Amino acid sequence: MCPTLPKVDLNFSLKEDIIPSGFYQVEVKGKKWCHFIFATEQQLSQLAATKTWYMDRNDKIVKEPFHQHVC
Repeated sequence: MCPTLPKVDLNFSLKEDIIPSGFYQVEVKGKKWCHFIFATEQQLSQLAATKTWYMDRNDKIVKEPFHQHVC
């Protein structure tokens, strides 16, 4: 069962000038959600060339209204 998502105003501007150059890749928007993709070109190339991915995550570093999703 999925938790109920909080009502959040997603109409805000991302301050790209404070993000390291080349790290912010794209924003993917749906009707009620949006995802920001952050990675260097080298990281994306390494992921694309890898057959098996292993990951570790720390959900406590992302504060409301944002959520860290791992699929």
